[in-house]
Order: sequence, then C-alpha cells, then structure tokens
Amino acid sequence: MTEEGERILGRIRQTLLRTAEKAMERKGWVPESNNAVTGASGMISLPKAWLPSTDFRFFTNNAFPSLLAFISVLLDDENSGEYTIPEPMVTAGLLDFGQGRKASETEWDYWYSEWYGYSSWYGAKRERNDWPIIQMGPTDDWKTKWKGAGANEVTFQSFKCFGMPLITVTNDEDVQSKIVTPLLALV
Repeated sequence: MTEEGERILGRIRQTLLRTAEKAMERKGWVPESNNAVTGASGMISLPKAWLPSTDFRFFTNNAFPSLLAFISVLLDDENSGEYTIPEPMVTAGLLDFGQGRKASETEWDYWYSEWYGYSSWYGAKRERNDWPIIQMGPTDDWKTKWKGAGANEVTFQSFKCFGMPLITVTNDEDVQSKIVTPLLALV
C-alpha cells in the first residue's frame, strides 16, 4: 500500500472509532481503556507485524456491570496466523463475565477485541460474505473447543459478536446503524 493509502486508511479507522465512541457514550457506555492498537511489533524477523493489525475500544456501563463491549477494526490476519480474515473488518461484541462480576474489575486482555476473528477456534462457522452474529453461553461447549485449540484461558462466561467488511462502513450514519445500534441491541 502506498503512503497516501496508509494515511487515508488511518483517517478512516480513527474517524470510525471516534464516531463509535461518541455514540456509545451517548448511551451510557464509557471507554474502559485508552485508545489502543494491537498487533504491532518491532521485531526485525517479523515484518508482517510492523504495522498494527487491530484498532479497538472497550466500553462498560454501570447499568450492565458484567458486560464489556468492544468495537474493533481488524486490518489483517493475526500476526502469527492464529486466524485469517479475507479483508479488513469492523467487529463488535459483548463479553459477559457473569452475574455478580464487574467487567471493569475483572482481568481481561486487549486481544479480546479480536474475538470475532478467532471464531473458528471455538467452533463457530464464518464464511466469506456471510457475517453472522455469533453467540455462545455457559451451556454451549465453546470453552472446551477453545481450550482444545491450545488457546489462552478467557475470563468471560458468554459472548455475542458480529463483524462486517470495513469497506461497508463509509460514514457516520453507517457507524450508528451498522455497528452501534446492532451492538446495543445485543444487551
């Protein structure tokens, strides 16, 4: 990608997440962490990881203390190949830490923002051009599949998430109608 292409993509990502953050705040969801990116490395032996692969925001809401919401932009495959995506994506979801647990006081990791990308690890089917809402809870067998894939332990009990190609979100109205409104409908 050219430098100009990278600058344009950077502005799109920044605007999308800033617009989403403002829309979430209007509904009582506050950012739980700083503006963040992940997937970047300075290792000379890993040039694929020189640029960040994920931009994300996490949110909590006092009315729903066990929930951690996220909105993320997955730009590329996971750096070590743990998941692949056919094109840059916007993903969003809710992670539920269970009754009596506050998401804001629970240990969680930035890579949770990539949860939709990891869908095949816990048995969800996701095909190109088919971006379903994926949801699984304590009665599903997803944690067994997750552990069987050799993955790190997760601290949440259930989740709901969805994704779509980044190119389908082109303006502020799309951020609201395609990301924020569907995300809040999952509560």
